[in-house]
Amino acid sequence: METVQAVWILAGVLAVGIAVLAWLTQRRLSRVATALELLDQLPLMAERLDALSERVERREFSAALSTKLTEVRESHDRLSAAVAAMAERVGGEAALSEDEGGDDLAARVRRHLQRQGYDPIHIITNMDELKGLSGRVVFEARRLGATHKGHLVLEDGEVVDESVRSAYSAFP
Repeated sequence: METVQAVWILAGVLAVGIAVLAWLTQRRLSRVATALELLDQLPLMAERLDALSERVERREFSAALSTKLTEVRESHDRLSAAVAAMAERVGGEAALSEDEGGDDLAARVRRHLQRQGYDPIHIITNMDELKGLSGRVVFEARRLGATHKGHLVLEDGEVVDESVRSAYSAFP
């Protein structure tokens, strides 16, 4: 009888051991199944990541394109303003030569400064006070949006020396 009891005890221990092993195996299989579900989602996540990446690239391209378009518009505006200013200068030189006789000393000074890109020009010196065609002519003018002040030295109606400073050069 003792051997029968020992066999029953051994069978009981084996049954409990097999049950514990089955339970542990079931838990591991459950974990593996969960991990496999996550792995199954990887292609979907990769697709979503690709789509998101494409959206970001399109937005960056769109922003870059918008920036370039703004730069082109600004360049066009500057070019249009420069063409208009040149047309005005050409028209202004023709008007000066017609209105002021072309040989007038003030007209010569204005033409000299306009060729250098200054416009409008305000001559401060009273041209009637110059003796002959020689002397110092003080002026204020604008070029490239900045005010400039200076003087020209004339001899026999020709510019022999000039000094021009921008108004902003006085500031540090």
